[in-house]
Amino acid sequence: MTLDTSSTGSSVVIAATFTAEPIALPLWSWWRWLESPASLRFAPYHQVFQQLLDPHSLLSTNRAGTNILLVRIEDWCQAEQFAEASRRGEEFIKAVEQFITVAGVSGDSIGQLLVCFCPSSATQDSSTRVSLASIESELIASLTKLPRVIPIASCEAT
Repeated sequence: MTLDTSSTGSSVVIAATFTAEPIALPLWSWWRWLESPASLRFAPYHQVFQQLLDPHSLLSTNRAGTNILLVRIEDWCQAEQFAEASRRGEEFIKAVEQFITVAGVSGDSIGQLLVCFCPSSATQDSSTRVSLASIESELIASLTKLPRVIPIASCEAT
């Protein structure tokens, strides 16, 4: 999905672990209110890793714009299998590192990469939320060390 609010504005690409298109109109309204036009594109559903690793993806070709990853860690595991979520988190860090490295090697500069962690669903029990928060903290600590990457904790996104 593409929402082009101006041909002269900045470009924003969003990839998410869930269906993110419902945020398009609120974002567009917000940008209009700020008088900051932007072209907004969404990667296909649940294609975060593919977007990071494919040199021809929307994220990879958005060199002058802002790339946003919306990540809900619980989407990486099934029925409290936190080892799976932790392993996927490690793979995620490697994919982000590769994305940054490939951009540097090719001589292209990349825009900012915002990694926004989204809160767990309200249906999760407190012990599950604690486990997911621990994984999120580890990921944020790793992402903070990478150039041009801005991690945003789920507690800041609410």
